[in-house]
Amino acid sequence: MNFIKRSIAVLLIIALITPMGTALADTIPEKQGIQSVDNGYLKISVNPKNGGFHIATALGDKLNKDDNNKDLLYPSGDYDTSFTTLRVIRDGETKDYIFGGKYSDSQLQVEKYPTGTGILASWSAEGFEVEQRLELVAEKTSNHGMVQVTYDVVNTGAPAEVQLRILMDTALDKQDYAYYEMLRVGETGFDLITKETAIKSKNYGNAFFCL
Repeated sequence: MNFIKRSIAVLLIIALITPMGTALADTIPEKQGIQSVDNGYLKISVNPKNGGFHIATALGDKLNKDDNNKDLLYPSGDYDTSFTTLRVIRDGETKDYIFGGKYSDSQLQVEKYPTGTGILASWSAEGFEVEQRLELVAEKTSNHGMVQVTYDVVNTGAPAEVQLRILMDTALDKQDYAYYEMLRVGETGFDLITKETAIKSKNYGNAFFCL
Protein backbone atom coordinates (compact mmCIF):
# COMPACT_ATOMS: atom_id res chain seq x y z
CA MET A 1 0.00 0.00 0.00
CA ASN A 2 1.36 3.38 -0.97
CA PHE A 3 0.99 6.08 1.70
CA ILE A 4 1.58 9.73 0.90
CA LYS A 5 0.93 12.71 3.13
CA ARG A 6 1.32 16.18 1.75
CA SER A 7 0.76 19.39 3.67
CA ILE A 8 -0.09 22.28 1.39
CA ALA A 9 -0.08 25.75 2.92
CA VAL A 10 0.58 27.54 -0.35
CA LEU A 11 -2.03 27.11 -3.05
CA LEU A 12 -0.86 25.10 -6.03
CA ILE A 13 -3.29 26.67 -8.46
CA ILE A 14 -5.23 29.90 -8.12
CA ALA A 15 -8.37 30.34 -10.19
CA LEU A 16 -10.02 33.68 -10.89
CA ILE A 17 -13.69 34.21 -11.67
CA THR A 18 -14.69 36.71 -14.32
CA PRO A 19 -17.01 39.53 -13.25
CA MET A 20 -20.63 38.47 -12.91
CA GLY A 21 -21.88 41.81 -14.17
CA THR A 22 -24.44 42.23 -11.39
CA ALA A 23 -24.30 43.76 -7.95
CA LEU A 24 -23.77 41.39 -5.07
CA ALA A 25 -26.74 40.50 -2.95
CA ASP A 26 -26.73 41.29 0.75
CA THR A 27 -24.98 38.71 2.90
CA ILE A 28 -27.23 35.65 3.03
CA PRO A 29 -28.28 34.67 6.57
CA GLU A 30 -26.60 31.53 7.81
CA LYS A 31 -28.60 28.35 7.43
CA GLN A 32 -28.95 25.81 10.16
CA GLY A 33 -25.79 23.76 10.57
CA ILE A 34 -23.33 26.29 9.12
CA GLN A 35 -20.17 26.32 11.26
CA SER A 36 -18.71 29.79 11.97
CA VAL A 37 -15.90 31.28 14.03
CA ASP A 38 -14.66 34.86 14.37
CA ASN A 39 -12.14 36.86 16.35
CA GLY A 40 -14.07 40.11 16.37
CA TYR A 41 -12.45 41.23 13.13
CA LEU A 42 -12.77 38.38 10.64
CA LYS A 43 -15.42 35.67 10.36
CA ILE A 44 -15.06 32.24 8.72
CA SER A 45 -18.05 30.06 7.81
CA VAL A 46 -18.07 26.51 6.41
CA ASN A 47 -21.02 24.52 5.07
CA PRO A 48 -21.05 21.01 6.59
CA LYS A 49 -22.88 19.68 3.52
CA ASN A 50 -20.18 20.46 0.96
CA GLY A 51 -17.14 21.95 2.71
CA GLY A 52 -17.60 25.26 0.89
CA PHE A 53 -16.50 28.34 2.82
CA HIS A 54 -17.16 32.06 3.22
CA ILE A 55 -15.00 34.82 4.72
CA ALA A 56 -16.18 38.26 5.82
CA THR A 57 -15.21 41.06 8.15
CA ALA A 58 -16.82 41.45 11.56
CA LEU A 59 -15.39 44.67 13.00
CA GLY A 60 -12.91 45.03 10.16
CA ASP A 61 -10.84 48.20 10.33
CA LYS A 62 -11.16 49.77 13.79
CA LEU A 63 -10.84 53.25 12.31
CA ASN A 64 -13.39 52.75 9.54
CA LYS A 65 -16.94 51.81 10.56
CA ASP A 66 -17.88 51.34 6.91
CA ASP A 67 -15.55 48.31 6.93
CA ASN A 68 -17.78 46.33 9.33
CA ASN A 69 -19.71 43.24 8.20
CA LYS A 70 -18.35 43.23 4.65
CA ASP A 71 -18.03 40.18 2.40
CA LEU A 72 -14.56 39.15 1.29
CA LEU A 73 -15.88 36.11 -0.58
CA TYR A 74 -19.21 35.94 -2.43
CA PRO A 75 -21.97 34.92 0.02
CA SER A 76 -23.87 32.24 -1.90
CA GLY A 77 -26.64 30.48 0.00
CA ASP A 78 -24.70 27.20 0.26
CA TYR A 79 -21.20 28.75 0.34
CA ASP A 80 -20.46 26.72 -2.77
CA THR A 81 -18.86 29.33 -5.04
CA SER A 82 -15.53 29.15 -3.16
CA PHE A 83 -14.26 25.57 -3.16
CA THR A 84 -11.31 23.29 -3.87
CA THR A 85 -10.81 20.49 -6.38
CA LEU A 86 -8.42 17.55 -6.16
CA ARG A 87 -6.77 16.43 -9.43
CA VAL A 88 -5.38 12.90 -9.42
CA ILE A 89 -3.10 11.69 -12.23
CA ARG A 90 -2.63 7.93 -12.00
CA ASP A 91 -1.50 5.44 -14.66
CA GLY A 92 -1.84 8.11 -17.34
CA GLU A 93 -5.43 8.91 -16.40
CA THR A 94 -6.59 12.22 -14.91
CA LYS A 95 -9.60 12.50 -12.63
CA ASP A 96 -10.92 15.57 -10.81
CA TYR A 97 -12.80 15.55 -7.52
CA ILE A 98 -14.61 18.43 -5.86
CA PHE A 99 -13.65 18.63 -2.19
CA GLY A 100 -16.70 17.67 -0.13
CA GLY A 101 -18.48 16.16 -3.14
CA LYS A 102 -20.43 12.93 -3.13
CA TYR A 103 -18.55 10.00 -4.66
CA SER A 104 -18.42 6.29 -3.97
CA ASP A 105 -17.74 5.75 -0.23
CA SER A 106 -17.20 9.51 0.28
CA GLN A 107 -17.58 11.01 3.76
CA LEU A 108 -17.45 14.59 5.04
CA GLN A 109 -17.19 15.87 8.59
CA VAL A 110 -16.98 19.54 9.62
CA GLU A 111 -16.15 20.72 13.12
CA LYS A 112 -14.86 23.79 14.94
CA TYR A 113 -11.53 23.82 16.72
CA PRO A 114 -11.94 23.51 20.49
CA THR A 115 -10.07 26.82 20.70
CA GLY A 116 -12.64 28.54 18.48
CA THR A 117 -9.91 29.74 16.12
CA GLY A 118 -10.70 27.67 13.06
CA ILE A 119 -12.83 25.06 11.30
CA LEU A 120 -11.69 21.61 10.16
CA ALA A 121 -13.39 19.82 7.27
CA SER A 122 -12.34 16.18 6.81
CA TRP A 123 -13.33 14.52 3.54
CA SER A 124 -12.48 11.13 2.06
CA ALA A 125 -13.28 9.47 -1.26
CA GLU A 126 -11.86 6.70 -3.46
CA GLY A 127 -8.57 6.21 -1.63
CA PHE A 128 -7.90 9.81 -0.62
CA GLU A 129 -8.27 11.55 2.71
CA VAL A 130 -8.18 15.35 2.65
CA GLU A 131 -8.28 17.81 5.54
CA GLN A 132 -9.22 21.43 4.87
CA ARG A 133 -8.33 23.84 7.68
CA LEU A 134 -9.41 27.47 7.76
CA GLU A 135 -7.84 29.28 10.70
CA LEU A 136 -7.83 32.81 12.08
CA VAL A 137 -4.16 33.78 12.36
CA ALA A 138 -3.14 34.47 15.95
CA GLU A 139 -3.16 38.11 17.03
CA LYS A 140 0.51 38.23 18.07
CA THR A 141 1.87 36.89 14.77
CA SER A 142 3.00 38.93 11.77
CA ASN A 143 0.07 37.73 9.65
CA HIS A 144 -2.59 38.78 12.18
CA GLY A 145 -5.77 39.85 10.44
CA MET A 146 -5.56 37.07 7.86
CA VAL A 147 -7.13 33.66 7.35
CA GLN A 148 -4.80 30.69 6.85
CA VAL A 149 -6.01 27.98 4.46
CA THR A 150 -4.22 24.61 4.69
CA TYR A 151 -4.80 21.24 3.04
CA ASP A 152 -3.37 17.85 4.06
CA VAL A 153 -3.73 15.04 1.52
CA VAL A 154 -3.24 11.35 2.30
CA ASN A 155 -3.17 8.82 -0.56
CA THR A 156 -3.70 5.23 0.56
CA GLY A 157 -4.02 3.85 -2.96
CA ALA A 158 -1.64 3.34 -5.88
CA PRO A 159 1.05 5.99 -6.55
CA ALA A 160 -0.37 9.15 -8.08
CA GLU A 161 0.42 12.79 -8.75
CA VAL A 162 -1.92 15.00 -6.75
CA GLN A 163 -2.71 18.66 -7.40
CA LEU A 164 -5.03 21.04 -5.59
CA ARG A 165 -6.96 23.83 -7.30
CA ILE A 166 -8.60 26.40 -5.08
CA LEU A 167 -11.18 28.84 -6.34
CA MET A 168 -11.96 31.87 -4.19
CA ASP A 169 -14.92 33.87 -5.45
CA THR A 170 -13.72 37.26 -4.23
CA ALA A 171 -16.33 39.82 -3.28
CA LEU A 172 -14.55 42.65 -1.41
CA ASP A 173 -17.93 44.03 -0.33
CA LYS A 174 -19.72 45.12 -3.54
CA GLN A 175 -16.75 44.60 -5.87
CA ASP A 176 -17.12 41.10 -7.26
CA TYR A 177 -13.72 40.72 -8.92
CA ALA A 178 -10.11 41.02 -7.74
CA TYR A 179 -6.57 40.16 -8.77
CA TYR A 180 -4.03 38.40 -6.55
CA GLU A 181 -0.57 39.61 -5.53
CA MET A 182 1.94 36.94 -4.48
CA LEU A 183 5.28 37.63 -2.75
CA ARG A 184 8.32 36.02 -4.36
CA VAL A 185 10.64 34.13 -2.02
CA GLY A 186 13.83 36.05 -1.15
CA GLU A 187 12.64 39.19 -2.92
CA THR A 188 10.63 42.28 -2.12
CA GLY A 189 8.60 42.17 -5.31
CA PHE A 190 5.15 40.72 -5.97
CA ASP A 191 3.73 38.88 -8.97
CA LEU A 192 0.33 40.01 -10.20
CA ILE A 193 -1.93 37.02 -10.95
CA THR A 194 -4.62 37.88 -13.51
CA LYS A 195 -5.58 34.42 -14.77
CA GLU A 196 -5.60 30.81 -13.60
CA THR A 197 -1.99 30.07 -12.72
CA ALA A 198 0.00 27.07 -11.45
CA ILE A 199 2.01 28.05 -8.38
CA LYS A 200 5.18 26.29 -7.19
CA SER A 201 5.33 26.77 -3.44
CA LYS A 202 9.15 26.94 -3.36
CA ASN A 203 9.05 30.15 -5.41
CA TYR A 204 6.59 32.08 -3.26
CA GLY A 205 5.90 32.94 0.35
CA ASN A 206 2.95 31.61 2.30
CA ALA A 207 0.70 34.65 1.92
CA PHE A 208 -1.12 36.47 -0.87
CA PHE A 209 -3.63 39.28 -0.99
CA CYS A 210 -6.31 40.65 -3.32
CA LEU A 211 -6.79 44.11 -4.73
